[in-house]
Amino acid sequence: MQRWFEEQVSKMVEHIQNIIQKERMRDISLIILVGGFAESPYVQKRIQEALPDKRLIGPGEAGLAVLKGAVMFGHKPDIISFRVIDNTYGIRVCAYYQENLYPLEKKELIMGKWAVRDVFRITVRVNEDVPLVCKVTHKTKPAEKTSDILIYRTKQKNPLYITVQGCELLGKLVMTNDENISFQKQDIKTTFMFGDTELHVMSKNTQTGEIESLTLDLSK
Repeated sequence: MQRWFEEQVSKMVEHIQNIIQKERMRDISLIILVGGFAESPYVQKRIQEALPDKRLIGPGEAGLAVLKGAVMFGHKPDIISFRVIDNTYGIRVCAYYQENLYPLEKKELIMGKWAVRDVFRITVRVNEDVPLVCKVTHKTKPAEKTSDILIYRTKQKNPLYITVQGCELLGKLVMTNDENISFQKQDIKTTFMFGDTELHVMSKNTQTGEIESLTLDLSK
């Protein structure tokens, strides 16, 4: 019978080991097992063998714990006060050139100023604790009639460019700017709204009032 579940249990144990090895998890000494699998003595034995220095607790009705938690969250979302972000999120920007930050070959003359393209402007970093209601706003200036607001994520903590390996394009907002107003006088404010299982992103041209938004699933 145990052989039927060998592969699944091995993958689960490996996943737990990978999580425990993360820097923010190294001080964990107690693991609470929930879910249907948690009631299996075989699963408990395999986890304990893989993590002999950790104390395991299997609460009563472990199989119902996940369901109860989902129901509680549905009725009272603020029962969870913080969420640990599992990626670094941000947008692509054209940044002013800084000699101590960017290599010389990245330097370009853009709209009369020395700048660098494809810079990853960070909103939140991987493994940060984000409050249930969290808003982070970036302000950029348009350079032409339309502005593409590109949203990226990566497992890296401090990505410098959106072109580095591991950066993933999540979505795009297209803003239409007013050509009758100097682009230097227009601001585009892009706000990231965290808090639940989704990431809401809204961009607004503060001069024209135009708003574009999208919603991204953080669980994927």
